[in-house]
Amino acid sequence: MKFGLSKTIAITLSCIFLTSCNIADAGEEGSLDREFWSMNTVAQLVISDKFTAKKRAAFEDLAAKVEVTLSEIDNSISHSIDTSFVCKFNAAAAGAEVELDKTAYEVLSGAKSVYDKTDGYYNPAVYYSVRAYGFNTGVGVGTPKALPSDEEIGAYNELAAEFENLSLYERDGKYYALKPPKTVVYGGAEYSMNIDLGGIGKGYAVDKINELISSFGFEYGLFIFGNSSIACRKFFWGENYTLGLNDPRGIGNYASLFVRDACLSTSGDYQNYFILDDVRYSHAFDPMTGRPVNNGVMSVTLIGGSAAEGDALTTALMAMGREKAIDFINENLTDKKVIFSYEG
Repeated sequence: MKFGLSKTIAITLSCIFLTSCNIADAGEEGSLDREFWSMNTVAQLVISDKFTAKKRAAFEDLAAKVEVTLSEIDNSISHSIDTSFVCKFNAAAAGAEVELDKTAYEVLSGAKSVYDKTDGYYNPAVYYSVRAYGFNTGVGVGTPKALPSDEEIGAYNELAAEFENLSLYERDGKYYALKPPKTVVYGGAEYSMNIDLGGIGKGYAVDKINELISSFGFEYGLFIFGNSSIACRKFFWGENYTLGLNDPRGIGNYASLFVRDACLSTSGDYQNYFILDDVRYSHAFDPMTGRPVNNGVMSVTLIGGSAAEGDALTTALMAMGREKAIDFINENLTDKKVIFSYEG
């Protein structure tokens, strides 16, 4: 395991060498790429090869399948698409049995697994707290007066703690979730537990697309989803891809990371955030407090394993804080590489 610490540097995944060649002749070496819009962000597919006419056609078929797959995943687990299974779960009454499709079941099962593994430091049921700070739409609340009260966050924390009691099961070839029966009342309204699977959904999609790339017979390339989750395969002109490591409190790269045949996930406090009275409020939340992470951790990047698990684990490590995160990494992630950054 490689374990790096820095007081001023955090990591974003910016790929170098992602130039796309115009391939005029069959059999010419180059890269083909395609961009997609899904889960409110951009995804990029890049495939490199010695492209024959047959391989170019296969790339077009792959790109079409990627678009369909991303749409199916988004329509299953989005918390903002009214017909999604996650929205149906959120709208259901406390204690209700909710039918899921296979995608929502698999993503929610993965979320439960990481919740258990991290003792609740990854928890997609912080939905209401995230909304209270304005991050469900990607926009902060903007003024100190609008920040949620301790009473409000306390009520939402009671519901988030109920994620432990969520039941998932199969019956007669169908998939179900049993919503915890607890409700809370705040501001004259009654609430049941809601979830947001954005912290694991992009990684799940990356894993599925990586499998698709293999099924189409391509060996070289990568798939990037929102700069937070990426599947690196081999680099056609040198085996390894080069990823730039960027300073979240400054400009430019401070180092390069060489990767191949691995998934990467990163969480940080430097992309979706706002600052009020010199305090940074990021979209990374601590489930134990129901408030944005404010423990000095700026980013965590994990290399190895599935992208879905990696996305959830980096979110949890952000929330744990430096000492607890270091202990968790050394006890549980020795088969992976972790880059951990903090300030203070």
